[in-house]
Amino acid sequence: MGATLPPGTRILIQCRTDGAYPDGCVVAFVASRGLVGHRVAGRGSDRGGRSVLLTRGDGTVVCDPPLEPDRVLGEVTKWHDGHAWRPVPPAPASTAGRRLCAAGLMLLIRATLVLDRGLAADLAEAMALAAQRLVPRDPVPSQESAGDGRV
Repeated sequence: MGATLPPGTRILIQCRTDGAYPDGCVVAFVASRGLVGHRVAGRGSDRGGRSVLLTRGDGTVVCDPPLEPDRVLGEVTKWHDGHAWRPVPPAPASTAGRRLCAAGLMLLIRATLVLDRGLAADLAEAMALAAQRLVPRDPVPSQESAGDGRV
């Protein structure tokens, strides 16, 4: 979530067992690249009817590969700015074009998820790679407001 919380930011995670994370909240989960904090963008179900969360970083239009709710460590409720704990800010404003693009890409992932869960995950990863090359990221906040960048 480099657009809202820079990599390495200290965070406070509220653990849950119910898996009921509302759209827009930031959740922490372990991915192949380590601990990730991304916003819940929606939900989906695979062919077997199993529920998944669709998450997305604030700086991108592409959602992450579908995530099983039991892989989520909890909701990120606060972050440390180097001096004090602060509440997680709301998602930054985005243009109508970026919102429309993000909605279309999520719809594609949801449709693919119903066909094959692995294919949906592969598609999300491929779209993320393409987006890194084609779509400019939203600007990252200044270091003044971004925190100290620690674990």
